[in-house]
Amino acid sequence: MQHAQENLEAIASTLESGRGVYFIHSYPRSGNTWMRHLVSDVLLQNSGIETQTKLAVHPDQIIPDLYTNRISEIDHSISTHALLVKTHEPFTKVKEFYKPEHLNLVKHVYIFRAPEDALISYYHFHLRYDELKDKAADGPDAFCIAHLSDWSDHVRSYIEAKATGLPIKILTYESMLSDTASNLSDVCNWFKITHTNEIIKTAVDHMEFKNLRANEEKTSQNKTEFFYRKGQKGSGKDELQPATIMNIQTATYDLVRSL
Repeated sequence: MQHAQENLEAIASTLESGRGVYFIHSYPRSGNTWMRHLVSDVLLQNSGIETQTKLAVHPDQIIPDLYTNRISEIDHSISTHALLVKTHEPFTKVKEFYKPEHLNLVKHVYIFRAPEDALISYYHFHLRYDELKDKAADGPDAFCIAHLSDWSDHVRSYIEAKATGLPIKILTYESMLSDTASNLSDVCNWFKITHTNEIIKTAVDHMEFKNLRANEEKTSQNKTEFFYRKGQKGSGKDELQPATIMNIQTATYDLVRSL
């Protein structure tokens, strides 16, 4: 949270200059970190920099997180025609980041993930950090039910905003898993990022889940809960009680169906 105000000022300044600001959003643990790495790989290739799973320039310096990275520390040697920013904020908050007169300069990508999978992954994320563990002390089922309304409000905010005609592209984590290349290409087209099939394939190969996990295992001090945990669909059904799954699916049926 420490860089929020500074970054909001940088966003406002960027828009005032006539340059675009493009956001990559999702509820926590739903795929926007993965997409951020994929797009960063493409941008590095476009800048003539050879890439691998561990990128020569960290995505934090290419597509900063609104709250944990400084926009002022972006590496400007990486060519982007718009400022790219990652958030986990609902759209009700994001719409406060810019003035109505700058609407034509702003675009959004929103990544949706099945609620039971997003929530169980968010539960494990809390177990990674000592300062968050207490919030998961009642176990996975209680945690997921407690956060269900927050997940629903988050997803609904983007669906409803898109329905008004705002420039929001919605894709699913599940479709990213099944066809990463097509989804990455679609995002690059949406954000007007130059790419070729070869560039896309290179980025997808580098950012396969197994490669990201292997890279994390080399440096992580936490050997029980990894950031790149499973990278698959169906984790919720594997770990949660059937009654919990039923409650989640019943509560979110209409919302999921509206996608």
